[in-house]
Amino acid sequence: MHPNTPSPFKTMAQEVTEYYLIVNGEEKGPYLQRELQKLFNSQHISPFDKVRCSDSEEWIDLIKVIEIEEPAPSFPPPPQQFSQPFVAQPQISNNTLAAILNVFFPGVGQMIQERIGTGIAFFFGTILGYMLFILPGVILHIYSIIDAANYKPTSLPTHKQF
Repeated sequence: MHPNTPSPFKTMAQEVTEYYLIVNGEEKGPYLQRELQKLFNSQHISPFDKVRCSDSEEWIDLIKVIEIEEPAPSFPPPPQQFSQPFVAQPQISNNTLAAILNVFFPGVGQMIQERIGTGIAFFFGTILGYMLFILPGVILHIYSIIDAANYKPTSLPTHKQF
């Protein structure tokens, strides 16, 4: 027998071996090798999808089980495997940023929310309140922070197209 000719025993053993496949996070199967090959050829699964033999708990790439003919269908690379679970970082909202800015500069928070007139009024009103009497300045300063934190726009902002 020629060295590059596949062994008929190996082919027969692979043909009766049942495989399980991970699809959208769920284990599916059992499938025979030819069924996996058909799913791959029809681009329902990628060479990087994980499969396992029915008698094994080890998950391997599909590419190690099926034959890929040239040209291979184009698939995106597999997602990166992280050693630690991915935890999304909290995003600071526009209102939170506006409230924090108002702590240091009253009215600036409203300005970044595209409420320029309100921001200018809070800025000069708070300065005037501090200059004339301390208490009205403090009250207006606190109100500007609360106003920025609780702001809900009435419509979505529009962006100019160039």
